[in-house]
Amino acid sequence: MNLDFFISKTPFINSYLERIFGIRIIRRKTSFDDARDFLLEKYSIKHAIDGGANEGQWARAVLSKHRDLRVDSFEPSDTVFKYLKQNSDNYPSWKVHNSALGDRNATTSFNISDNQGQSSSVLAPQNHLIHYPQVRFVATRNVEMVRLDSQFRDDNDLKYLKLDVQGAESIALDGSKGILHNIIAIEIEMALDKAYVSQLDFSESIIFMSTIGYKPFSFSDPIRDGNGFTIFIDGLFLKDTLMDSVYEEI
Repeated sequence: MNLDFFISKTPFINSYLERIFGIRIIRRKTSFDDARDFLLEKYSIKHAIDGGANEGQWARAVLSKHRDLRVDSFEPSDTVFKYLKQNSDNYPSWKVHNSALGDRNATTSFNISDNQGQSSSVLAPQNHLIHYPQVRFVATRNVEMVRLDSQFRDDNDLKYLKLDVQGAESIALDGSKGILHNIIAIEIEMALDKAYVSQLDFSESIIFMSTIGYKPFSFSDPIRDGNGFTIFIDGLFLKDTLMDSVYEEI
C-alpha cells in the first residue's frame, strides 16, 4: 500500500483500532523546523536573511538542509562577529555583515551582555534582568545600524527573514518595508513579557505583523522559567496573500 495513502487514512483507521483494540497510530509530530523547511521548499525561496546571527548557529542549521540557499547574516558585536566570520568561511553562499538591523542607516548604542552576546541589544534591558538575573549587561558600545531595504532594494529573489534581535524586531521590520514584497515568510522571537525597553510583547507582535501583511503560520516550543511562565516563543509568519495556497494542501 502507498505510504501517503495510508497516512491520509490514519484518522479512519484509528477510529476502528480504538473501538476494537483500544489503540491508535501516532504520527510523528511536526516541529517548528519542519514548518520552516516546508515554506522554504514550497515557495522555492532562494535567499535567507539572518538578523541577530550571533555565531551563526541558525544559519548553519538551515544551510545543513538547504545547501543552495543564499544567506546574509547580520551581527553587530565585534567580539561575536569574528566567530560568525570563521563559521561562514566554508560556505560560499553565506555572507556576513558586522552591523545591527534597524529603521535607519546610522551609528547606534548597543548594550553588550556577558552570555556570549546572546542577550545583547540596541534596546536597554527591562524584565530580562528579572527572568535572567545571571546575565549581566557589562558595556555599551557604538555599532553600525542598517536598514534592510537599503541593502537589498535591487535584489528580487524571494526571501525568508529571520529576526532574533533581542526585542528590536519591530524596529528591524520598519527598516525592511521597502523589500516586504519579496519576503515570503518572517521568523521572529516574541516575548510574553517585555524583556527590553520599548519591546513589543506577544499580543502586540501579532497585531504588528498583521498590519504589515503577515499571518501566523507556526510557533516554536516555548521557553519557560522555573515556575512554568513562558518567557518567549518563536513565531513564523507567512505573507497573508499566500495563506490560501497553504490551506489547499490541508
